[in-house]
Amino acid sequence: AHELFKVAYQNGTWGSLQQLTANQVPDDSPQMAIDPNGHIVLVWLQGNALSSVVDFNFANQQVVRTNEYSSNLGSFRLANSSDGRLAVIWAEPSQQYSSDLWGIFYDPIFEVWGSSKQLTTDSETEMETAATFFSTNQLVALYDRVDIAVGNTNQIGSVITNADLYVLQYQFTNNLALVANSLMVS
Repeated sequence: AHELFKVAYQNGTWGSLQQLTANQVPDDSPQMAIDPNGHIVLVWLQGNALSSVVDFNFANQQVVRTNEYSSNLGSFRLANSSDGRLAVIWAEPSQQYSSDLWGIFYDPIFEVWGSSKQLTTDSETEMETAATFFSTNQLVALYDRVDIAVGNTNQIGSVITNADLYVLQYQFTNNLALVANSLMVS
């Protein structure tokens, strides 16, 4: 199985190799971000679970999302804003189409990951995604959007018939939230 390792660079020298995971499932696609307090947030695919830890504290590992292991989720991209907001973006099939962009967002105030959110709904195939934040409340994703023709009498397999470079701008808004145990019903 694939495992995660780290090597730290301090005071001009590299430290020794340190193993971070030891399990029977693949640990793939590690990506890191630094929050406003200097903490390192690691997000990676552990088997069929998109997981995260802060400052390599694996005792407090959070499962962000689970599904069947696929190369779709395996190609996720992590973006972070200066105020600690995080976003994980990837392309996978939706109920209507063969590929759409999806996202999961992290709220640094409540320190929780949200649910998956479909960001595009179109018949073209989204792929090769890059993501970043513009200021603290706008996610920008750059991706290829292609038309794929499945083989016909002259061709075997599938062929890209049109490819365009697209930009997605996702604006965050404030949502009403209740503090736990703050609402009493009788």
